[in-house]
Amino acid sequence: MTSTKESIINIADDLIRKRGYNAFSYNDISKVLSVKNAAIHYHFPSKSDLGVAVIDLHIQKIDHFIKAVNPLSEPEKVEAFLNIYEQIQTNNKVCLVGTLATDWDTIDEKIQQKLTVFVGIVGDWLSAVMEEGLKKGSLTFKGDPRTRALLIITSIMAAAQMAKILGPASFKSVKNAIINELNRQ
Repeated sequence: MTSTKESIINIADDLIRKRGYNAFSYNDISKVLSVKNAAIHYHFPSKSDLGVAVIDLHIQKIDHFIKAVNPLSEPEKVEAFLNIYEQIQTNNKVCLVGTLATDWDTIDEKIQQKLTVFVGIVGDWLSAVMEEGLKKGSLTFKGDPRTRALLIITSIMAAAQMAKILGPASFKSVKNAIINELNRQ
């Protein structure tokens, strides 16, 4: 059974990734849970506290993902990572980083700092996958592993957002292009 606190975090996550951080309020969450705003303030005194908790949830998810894909080959790890974004796109959402980045200048410094940590975890992991794949010969690409990782992350994030406008086929074509480019021998 999910606790009220977990429900609040999950609903906030959904709202942030569908509407944006600045476009939701505690009132939106209280309506879904049929509780008063005070119940939300009890767990999260400020909206920034809730924003940090949502990012913490994503840090937990990415940590779990990294452990789960550890036994896979580098190409399989990349594809599993891209599948996360495919699921985001299928659920008609955008990624947390993409939506919070657009609100960067208006979000609290605590959220900015936590988001920077999250982006660092993802970037460091994918860079390490790129480097290992290059060393083993299981991935091929030009340039350094960190830059390649950033190209993959930014391309797939943008593809998930553009799919809202252009449709899911546009996402699939970008995903397949990334995979094919890395697997050229």
